Amino acid sequence: MKTLIKMTDYVKEQYELFIQDKITCEQFRERVWKFANFLSLTPEVWQFVPGKLVDGVWVVLEEPKGYKYWINDSEFGAYEGDDVEDCEQYQQAKERCYFVGCVLMDDWALQFPDGTLFCSIEELHKYTIEDLIDYNLTLTATAQKEIV
Repeated sequence: MKTLIKMTDYVKEQYELFIQDKITCEQFRERVWKFANFLSLTPEVWQFVPGKLVDGVWVVLEEPKGYKYWINDSEFGAYEGDDVEDCEQYQQAKERCYFVGCVLMDDWALQFPDGTLFCSIEELHKYTIEDLIDYNLTLTATAQKEIV
């Protein structure tokens, strides 16, 4: 699964795999359980954009100036005064994210490739991941591992 889908669609997909003897009954139950738990998660800013926890609050990390250079050719290290640690910290935070292509706009809106959720990051707790299905979010490898 590459994009976030409805629970009923996921169950149907997994059932088809079960019927075709591609997964066991136990695998079916485990996958459906994991997906249900994933959909019921309360969204947090780090799931959408790279961030780090500072004094109990998630702080969004800005992409280091030399990050694109560093990520494409890391043998040369950071560039334009950026510290290698900053690039590595940003990369680790980016790999933790669950969704691709999201942008935080002034702490009051999350812009997705297929729309914008207007709320402050403090109000994200009012939602679940399931509430965001209509935004057609692309899942990262990290999110896919959480589900399967």
